[in-house]
Amino acid sequence: AASTSRLVTDRNDVGGAIESFRLLSPRLRNMKKADGANRVLITSSVPNEGKTVVASNLAITLARGSATVLMVNADMRKPGDPGMFGDGGLPGLADWLEDRQPLADILRRFEDGNLWVMPSGTPHQDPGELLQEPAMRRLLDSTKERFHWIIVNSPPINPMIHAHVLAGMTD
Repeated sequence: AASTSRLVTDRNDVGGAIESFRLLSPRLRNMKKADGANRVLITSSVPNEGKTVVASNLAITLARGSATVLMVNADMRKPGDPGMFGDGGLPGLADWLEDRQPLADILRRFEDGNLWVMPSGTPHQDPGELLQEPAMRRLLDSTKERFHWIIVNSPPINPMIHAHVLAGMTD
């Protein structure tokens, strides 16, 4: 089960943070219509600014309609709240990039909706090296056809290079 205290989109009330995500969704849909962009990178300047919470809530908001959404946790050093989607400790992105798991085995459907989650997977000594591999670009390119939206939860920009690498692979 999701860690609902961090997922504002699980609450039924109106206003505040929920409305921010509801306003962002149509803007992203307009961007997609204009130039086909569907891969969104969520990052922050430094750790602990809430990027995982933002990425998770955005993914849930987009999936509430008819859109299929893939949330990729690409922060393999510090995956944020690994239990937010009940995916803590499961194989994921790092395992796929190292050719240890097939894609179908690392995608987790969130509840019964249109949201699929790819956990960060087994911790890796040098995740920056994994993210720079051609396999990461292949993953994002191949899933672009399957999902309406791909939300990539990235490590912070400082002090790591990971977000800069992922920025070149997203829209």
